[in-house]
Formats: sequence, C-alpha cells, structure tokens
Amino acid sequence: MPPAGRADGDPTTSTRVHAFYYGWYANAETDGAVAHWNHDILGVDEPASFPGGENIGANYYPELGTYSSRDPEVVRTHLRQCATAGIGVLVVSWWGAGSLEDQGVPLLLDTAAESGVVIAFHLEPFPGRGAETSRGALAYLLDRYGTHPALQRSPEHGDRPFVCIYDSYLTPAAEWRRLLHPDGDLSIRGTDLDVVAIGLWVQEDEGSFFREGGFDGFYTYFASDGFTWGATVANWPTLAAWARDSGLLFIPC
Repeated sequence: MPPAGRADGDPTTSTRVHAFYYGWYANAETDGAVAHWNHDILGVDEPASFPGGENIGANYYPELGTYSSRDPEVVRTHLRQCATAGIGVLVVSWWGAGSLEDQGVPLLLDTAAESGVVIAFHLEPFPGRGAETSRGALAYLLDRYGTHPALQRSPEHGDRPFVCIYDSYLTPAAEWRRLLHPDGDLSIRGTDLDVVAIGLWVQEDEGSFFREGGFDGFYTYFASDGFTWGATVANWPTLAAWARDSGLLFIPC
C-alpha cells in the first residue's frame, strides 16, 4: 500500500488492491426515502430500529453524512479517496436488474473512468440465484457495461471481467458447475459471458466445492480475523498452498 498522507493530486492505484463498495444508500433529500441508513435492532425482545438520519445502525457516523449513493459529488469523493489510498478496483455490490445498487452502476462507472479506478461486480444472493439466473445476470451486466472503459478486466486471465460471488455456498456446487465448467449445459466458458468467477471460502473443508463448481478462485471477504475459518489469517498459508496446487486464485481479505 502507498504511504499514508500522500497528496490527493498524485494517486497511484494498483489493480491488485480491491475494496468492496456498497452503493445502496439513499436519503430523503435525493431519493425520496431512506435506505440502509435505517436498520432493525437485532437481539431485542420488542421490535425496534434505527430510523436513519442522525440515528443510524453503526458505531461511527460518516463524515459525508447520511448521503445518497446516487449523488454525483459523493461518488466522486469516494473514488478520489480510493485512488488516494492506492485502491485500483472497487468490487460493487449488485442485487439484480433494477435494484437500487443496479441503478447506481452507470454513475459509478462514468465517475471511475475519471478517477483511475475500475469497477468489478459483487454478485449478491439475489432472490432465485442459481445457474440460469446467474447466467442471465451476467448477460444483463455485460450487455450494458461490458464495453465500458472502467469495467475491470484481467489481462492475466484472457481479459475477462472479474466477478466475486458472495455466499456462493448457498447454491450447490453441481449447480455452479452448469455455469462455470466447460462441460456445463449453461457454461459461459469460451463465450462472451465468460468471467473470472471468485467464490467465497468460509469453512475448513470446502476445496471440493470450488473444484466441482468450476470456480477460478476464492476470496475470504470478512475483515475480522477469526470471524470464519477462511477469514482466519493463521489459515491463509494453507489456503494459499491449496490454491497453488489447484491452479486457482486465492484472494485474502
């Protein structure tokens, strides 16, 4: 990572440094309603929630306030901050066509093109996600954004776009194989929909899932050391060795 305190005017980003980005915030001023600043309070006997505004479900309050993810100045500020930190790729949460996150993609891509940052997609477990619907999601995304200069592509892997698949374990490996293996009946391999598909490693013995499913690699996602087996730093040498032996990418988070 670059040294702290570097001037904003001289960003040097690396596409080997990724950050997850959630463009799902809304406020009444910009969007007419609040989204994701408000949140139910969990683990209490009586239903209660954080309403948003000045009372949000977080330990820290954002310096930019309870912003809208569709505010161009906010997005520009975020991307400038990322570039200054050396982050070259934002992996953007995506919950399906027409979702709040989907609506913000054009602004993110256009602003990223001005900022020296590129955009990859974080395919979330949208309702009904499986091989067929995931193929449809990739077709939707690549038809609309596949030629955008700010879409991240991996030269080391055939110039394919990079896609993380969150909670990939919720779908059986045999179902992912239909999409991600060359012999799958819905295979994207060698087609215009081919991507670098990265699944989420959570528990200890999940290697067979990624082999059978046809994934290109795996990531650990969680930032808290020890939160899951995969997100435990002491286990990363084991995961790295397994990935090398299997010819897969290992992305510690």
